[in-house]
Amino acid sequence: MDASRAIRLLFSRVTDTAEIHDRLAALYREREKARARLAEIEREIAATWDELPEGPGAPGLRPSRGRGSVNSEHMLTAEHKTALSRSRKGRDEKFLTWIRDKKHGGWSLNRLAAAVPMSPASISQARLPTKDEHSRPIRQSKAERIRELTGWPADAWPGGVIAG
Repeated sequence: MDASRAIRLLFSRVTDTAEIHDRLAALYREREKARARLAEIEREIAATWDELPEGPGAPGLRPSRGRGSVNSEHMLTAEHKTALSRSRKGRDEKFLTWIRDKKHGGWSLNRLAAAVPMSPASISQARLPTKDEHSRPIRQSKAERIRELTGWPADAWPGGVIAG
């Protein structure tokens, strides 16, 4: 609600100008008291600011509980990390080894994707076996372009090849 509407509502039932004057004067005094109290609070803060201890564990502050953002119970052991890495590595090793080979152009997946053009994720999804829920077919034109650049057979896409 804007100020003019608030004033109109406040004085909607008042017709005497003296009464209006008194109400406005009372509102002005309340505002000045609030401003004075705010200035007092600001002075208190400024006066005590330099007295505050700095940092956690400083004298006068309660010690922190040391809660981090990582739940250590769910941290993976080195053995788990190695197993995860092995399971990811086996998915598309033939294709990646092929395109990275110097005699086939020495492509990285990102550089190949930029040259085709398509996203690296789309190329990876087309390389997934059809039983994988993330498997996607690749367009014939894109498969042909990859064949031109790397020599990888255009029909050797586990996700399938579609017209286009």
